[in-house]
Amino acid sequence: MKQRIALLVLLPVLATASELVQRQRFNPGLSPAPQGVLRSSPAASWRGFLTACALRDYTVAQHFLDLEELPLAHQREEGPRLAEQLCRVVLYLSATPGQVTVEDPQGPTEAGVPLNVVSVLRFSQKGINGELRLRRTRELASGEAAWLFDSRTVASVPSWYQVLILGKLPQPAHRLNPGLPQAAELQRGTPREAFSGFWEAASAGDFLHAAHYLDLDAWPEAEQASQGQLAARRLFLVLLRKGWVEAEKVSNLPSGTPEEGLPEDRERLARVEVRGRAVDILLGDTYDPNIGHVWRFAPETLQELPLLYRKFGYGVLGDKAPGFFFSHAFWGLMLWQWLALALLLFFGFFLTKWVGRGLVSLGERVLARGGPVWVHIVASALRGPLGLWLWVVVLFLGISYLGLPGESRRLFLLAWRLLTLLAFCWFALRLLERAFARFREEAQRKASLLLGFLPIFHRMSRALLVVLALLFALHILGVPVATALAGLGIGGVAVAFAAQKSLENIFAAVAIAADRPFQVGDTVRIGNLVGTVEDVGLRSCRLRTPERTLVTVPNSMVVGAEVANLSAPDRMLFNPTLGLAYSTKPEQLRRILEGIRAFLSACPWVVQEGVRCRFRRFGESALEVEVFCWLATRDWEEYLALAEELNFALADIVAREGAAFAFPSRTVYLVQGS
Repeated sequence: MKQRIALLVLLPVLATASELVQRQRFNPGLSPAPQGVLRSSPAASWRGFLTACALRDYTVAQHFLDLEELPLAHQREEGPRLAEQLCRVVLYLSATPGQVTVEDPQGPTEAGVPLNVVSVLRFSQKGINGELRLRRTRELASGEAAWLFDSRTVASVPSWYQVLILGKLPQPAHRLNPGLPQAAELQRGTPREAFSGFWEAASAGDFLHAAHYLDLDAWPEAEQASQGQLAARRLFLVLLRKGWVEAEKVSNLPSGTPEEGLPEDRERLARVEVRGRAVDILLGDTYDPNIGHVWRFAPETLQELPLLYRKFGYGVLGDKAPGFFFSHAFWGLMLWQWLALALLLFFGFFLTKWVGRGLVSLGERVLARGGPVWVHIVASALRGPLGLWLWVVVLFLGISYLGLPGESRRLFLLAWRLLTLLAFCWFALRLLERAFARFREEAQRKASLLLGFLPIFHRMSRALLVVLALLFALHILGVPVATALAGLGIGGVAVAFAAQKSLENIFAAVAIAADRPFQVGDTVRIGNLVGTVEDVGLRSCRLRTPERTLVTVPNSMVVGAEVANLSAPDRMLFNPTLGLAYSTKPEQLRRILEGIRAFLSACPWVVQEGVRCRFRRFGESALEVEVFCWLATRDWEEYLALAEELNFALADIVAREGAAFAFPSRTVYLVQGS
């Protein structure tokens, strides 16, 4: 068939659970139903009705109809006629027995509760929307329960017959919203059609046409045109801004979708919180027996519209803006949205940039009077990024205010997230630069070992920040970052094996930085190597030896060796042993010892604590005199100069007493044999 027909197969979906209809008697104006009429289940009633239609036995077919709405005197006359018309409509729609398969006398249930209604067939053609429904009905006199075509279906049969069988144009029983001008091609047969029709008309700026999708019966006829346009405009702007309703999720069934707590003639589009209470956005069904279901925004929603518009609307601007701002659209966005976006993107950027600089300058002037150093560093790092952050905030507020459609909103939110990430990374990079500059100044002032590591840590921090930013950007763009990180983890194991020595030196550098056995500028002895520390890197340390050569020592060797920091003591030991010739007389030796002691006690750079000078022993080739004292210096070069002065003084004392220093010698005695 060329017309569109919607048929429900197997278990149809109902509008909602319905009350069980009770009658004192079934169709009391008719004679009792024949013995063979089976109406105990939906499937039995449907099969029995189709069988009677096939036999053209309309006196039997009438017993499957609920004729309660007809006067008793007319039931016997009108029953067969209505049954015949319904049979011809069903035959026209090519209905089959398999459309209803529910054999349970209670019919379909939902959560264990009988629904009492089965929708047999739905159709939409020739300008009308129809639905055939069987409803469970109980006869009080006999207690029998039967499934009959409900009174709404029976009331619609004559109009269906006129349009589908006789080919006459559908005419509504009464005109809806009579204060509005006639409008052609109103699609209101299902909740989705009604919402989509309203949205298309309002998006084109034709709010008078969009008013036909509102239930304006509560307004006087003379006010329906003006009030309807305003209500349609406000409702459109509220829904546009908040995006509560998605057309593809709205029911496309003529009788709507079941929802607990709502009447059969209501369809909830959204529920929102306004001032602490829930407000429903509802569509209402006005059933016309001549044209079927007519869905419009319900009076309850229009009653709450002023509250919704005050909370979520655009005020006077939305009420007074010319229609062409809404009727002209490019790439899914209306003209007023493009203009607002242009203001946000360009004017908002320069304004927030200027405001950000002003705030930072004001903060720096306030901090100029004092304040912690790190507060100054943060304030300096905010210059530039603060303006971008303010722009990001303005964009977010603007996007939520403009009510962009789904795909456009998604793209702009994606760009907003990337801009937010950019602003954070910019600030973090500037903060790193200033923080490391401050660390460098402190390290130089204190000659700290950290000075050698700062450039490396600086580069590593920047690289880590950039990598993290890229990973977050990929995550925002929808790239599966976890999979990529797993691959990097496997590759990292291979790299670690290949760079084992390098990693060993890097970890050793961290150990040196943590243990701090020396600082840049200290004189150290590492194993047998003595030199001044000039630089400490991630791989090695560089020492300047007394021979002025530059020696590079791997960090792993530094950690594994014995390290003596010659610059660390608060004093340095002077402990020579003087070897005097054996020709030195005891009186001379005593005077030499006394002279050395007197000199050491008077020397200003000798620490008097623990000073001693003793004749230790008779050596192999000399009389050994030990000198033990501490020199008040920590500098190695100064120590060498002081030790030199002491050595000259000791030599002068020995020479003054007429003694001499011994040198290794051996006396050989030759004995002649007899």
